[in-house]
Amino acid sequence: MAKKNIGKHGKASKKPKKKVSKKQVKRTENIIFNRMTLGLVALLFVIAVIGAHTYAPISEKVIPVEKEILKKLTPSFNQKDQVAATVNGEVVTVSKLEEVYSRLPVQTQNVVSKNDLLNQMINEKLLAQDAKSKGIDVTNAEVDEFLNNILLQSGLTKEEFYERMALQNITVEMVEEEIYKQLLITKLYQQEILNKVEVSAEDVKEYYDNNLAQFTVGEQVKASHILICHDESSLCESNLTKEEALAKANDILSQLNDENFAKLAEENSDGPSGPNGGDLGYFGKGAMVKPFEDAAFALDIGGVSKPVETSFGFHIIKVFEKTEASTKSLEEARVEIEAILLPQKQGNAFKTYLEELKGDSSIVNFYKEGFVVTTK
Repeated sequence: MAKKNIGKHGKASKKPKKKVSKKQVKRTENIIFNRMTLGLVALLFVIAVIGAHTYAPISEKVIPVEKEILKKLTPSFNQKDQVAATVNGEVVTVSKLEEVYSRLPVQTQNVVSKNDLLNQMINEKLLAQDAKSKGIDVTNAEVDEFLNNILLQSGLTKEEFYERMALQNITVEMVEEEIYKQLLITKLYQQEILNKVEVSAEDVKEYYDNNLAQFTVGEQVKASHILICHDESSLCESNLTKEEALAKANDILSQLNDENFAKLAEENSDGPSGPNGGDLGYFGKGAMVKPFEDAAFALDIGGVSKPVETSFGFHIIKVFEKTEASTKSLEEARVEIEAILLPQKQGNAFKTYLEELKGDSSIVNFYKEGFVVTTK
């Protein structure tokens, strides 16, 4: 009865600061972690389950670093290490880059280069620096709470979690440092994006006017059927001939009254909806094969068809309800539209924010040029 891939069921498979709800905070964390998927926290459980993966290091040309550059480097930087990039004077070392990259699953390494990862690490440093410059901070209690939530979702105890991390040479300090950084960026995102980006009434109306079909529901019927298939039918194991199947369908039709359609469907229908009394629920045009659709939509409410032939066999159709085509009003669609537009606007605002931050920062990426610097 149904179209291709349908089956015999027949259905197509500056304003005041706003208060941020827990749901918004959780969604914000998800957005941040989606953007920071190459960070350590986002990889912890992948690493724990899959294990560390090694890779063949690429060859780099090493050149001496100038004294003037060294003076600008973070004091805690081990000057015997190689420098992949500096972000406002803060160093990203080659060893750190390669350490994080080595923990990526092989599948990820196949699509993510070390340059891609370095760009992500640079972005994280920029955002963390910006957060601190705005007075944003993360407490130890917040780090502990976040870690406890991770443990709750994983089903691991803290001891089990750190045992698995230790197998990958990941220390408690590394875990807490990464959580701190990601929470810092999350708070920045909440302050600079969530609390400032809104969907205006004009945005909603423009989307509604340009996507009216999305909010239009065509005419629908609620129907049930009894299917009698035969040895020439699709998806049928019956031994009945076509003539015998039609005769059986006509015999069932002669037994029907206002009360027994579901019972006869349960007893006789070869369709998967048979055990449910042949109920197909509501469906619109285009959901069923054409002969079935034409017959169903032509019936009045309460009407029963003569046997309708399709590639699945013979169908007796009964229509229980009909609904006219309708379109949601702008007000009815408003919440749905806002849910579509808000993440889009937040994503675009975040992208713009990050690009402007880069433009106002001093970033030196040695690695992308095919070499790194060293003090040796």
